[in-house]
Amino acid sequence: MLTLEVTGFDALHTFVQALQAPFPPEAHAEAGGAVQQVWQAAATGTVLPPMTQPVNKPDLAQSVQVTLDGDGATVSADASLMPNGTAARDMKPSLLHGPHSRMGKHGRYNIIPMHHDAASLPAHIVSQLENGTPITSLEGIRSKILNGGAPVLAYPAASGPFQVVSHYTWQTGLYTGMRLGRHPDYPMGPVTFRTVSERSDPGSWWYPAKPGQPLVAAVSQASVPLVTAIYTQWWEARLHAH
Repeated sequence: MLTLEVTGFDALHTFVQALQAPFPPEAHAEAGGAVQQVWQAAATGTVLPPMTQPVNKPDLAQSVQVTLDGDGATVSADASLMPNGTAARDMKPSLLHGPHSRMGKHGRYNIIPMHHDAASLPAHIVSQLENGTPITSLEGIRSKILNGGAPVLAYPAASGPFQVVSHYTWQTGLYTGMRLGRHPDYPMGPVTFRTVSERSDPGSWWYPAKPGQPLVAAVSQASVPLVTAIYTQWWEARLHAH
């Protein structure tokens, strides 16, 4: 006698029904909420692969919204607040022709105030500031790569020709000449003043390239297992309910 085993057919039928029926709005809302939380965490200091450094933008985190429709949820944020990268650029031309630049004996120059975070200063520098001691330390001298090491055409010094450069080493320390700013036209707190002039080194006022953080890719990568788990739970709950 030939016997056909059909045990499990009812379960298979239920499986197909659960697979074909759309998920309820509550499932989409839960999944969207999970992605929203991941995005907000990534926008407020959590480093998720493939990010290379933290992003601290509470305004971006606040802009992350979940919108439901019949087919699922859309998680979006204000594109203008995303951490976009910037290309390397030479600030010397704009600084020399800025509103506060002036003409001197050796051509045009500009004095640039640079504000420093007091909490990040070494204790001995803070002590010198409080005592009014002139700071002559060369501490913090560093070299910078202008364009990822690739040669760039830099603004010339004085009337000389344009120069091709790739690196620049500071001539003063990070805290050299620091004092407490009190002038209403300059930043308050610890401040250093640096002069840019036509005679400044061609690479001295290059702003290095700043890579953008792949925030969307990081959020997507971190959210996939969370969203998968949420929909799996909803699907299994429906399957067992039949």
